[in-house]
Amino acid sequence: MRVIAGEFKGRRVDAVPGDSTRPTTDMVREAIASSVISILENGFEGASFLDAFAGSGAVGIEALSRGAARCTFVDAEPKAISTIESNVKPLPLAKDQVQIIRADTFSLVMPPNSRIDAPVNVSISGMPFDIVFLDPPYAVEPSKIAQFVKILADGGALANGALVAYEMACKKTKRNKWEKKDKHAIPDEVKDVLEILGSDFSVKSVKKYGTTQVAYIVYKMD
Repeated sequence: MRVIAGEFKGRRVDAVPGDSTRPTTDMVREAIASSVISILENGFEGASFLDAFAGSGAVGIEALSRGAARCTFVDAEPKAISTIESNVKPLPLAKDQVQIIRADTFSLVMPPNSRIDAPVNVSISGMPFDIVFLDPPYAVEPSKIAQFVKILADGGALANGALVAYEMACKKTKRNKWEKKDKHAIPDEVKDVLEILGSDFSVKSVKKYGTTQVAYIVYKMD
């Protein structure tokens, strides 16, 4: 893999060895970047970026290349962490522009019924985040991702107007033969996510790339 555009264009990004992670393809990374630029007035420029379930860190590195001010990478796999470190090391970045955390992403937040006052781990740098990229294993239920995002918001870890890009598998939907396919329809699994998130969140678009889809969700406080 290589960085697609920006300051680090053409730089090599190594994949995580083995098959424990699922790399975001170049096509999807480019599409995500284009959507971010389209949805956010300033695109990546000056943004604080959270690359959760980061894998190789390719998406976060792409964000930094395109002008993000800082990026926090999170992954539970030791091989992923060492790969992110080796991919970031040769880049001309200041120490405060990157934080790499080895942890289960869900451990960064506390469940709503916990007795801990701070719902989000205060050791995470870069909060509040302007852009959050979530590419969890497809086996993780969307409802769990929705709860995670909601706690981020409730804990002040999302900036007003923040964009959440959630990559997930496309689910096949059964339609009658006479029903036309609506390209702009919101998939049921994304509707379920919105129901949990509540009225402070809205879906800007859901883009499909082969068997993958990305929901672009904006957080906007009244």
